[in-house]
Amino acid sequence: MRLTIIAVGRARDADEARIVARYLARMRPKPELIEIDGRKSRDAMDEWRQIEARIPSGAARVLLDERGRDLPSPKLAARLGQWRDDGRDIACLIGGAYGFPDAAVSYTHLTLPTIYSV
Repeated sequence: MRLTIIAVGRARDADEARIVARYLARMRPKPELIEIDGRKSRDAMDEWRQIEARIPSGAARVLLDERGRDLPSPKLAARLGQWRDDGRDIACLIGGAYGFPDAAVSYTHLTLPTIYSV
């Protein structure tokens, strides 16, 4: 199982970058972080197209969005564990300032509230 985090935006300064690097180093499996420059985006669909182009083929898509539903930790762990046991890769998708278009929400396997991305 490979874990990919695709995020619009980047750490704002060296302190944030160190925190991100620290947490990524602690995660198993170690995820790949793909950062997209949101300054070039025109709208939510533009950001979504950039994210979608980087999602690994066949990966389960987990979207972090304000429209997501809360999932208790045991249920989230069970869902992630099932994907792992099935040999699926997982892509966690974090949008930018425009948020996600409705098409993106309907395209994902799981949508969690943005509190998970803080």
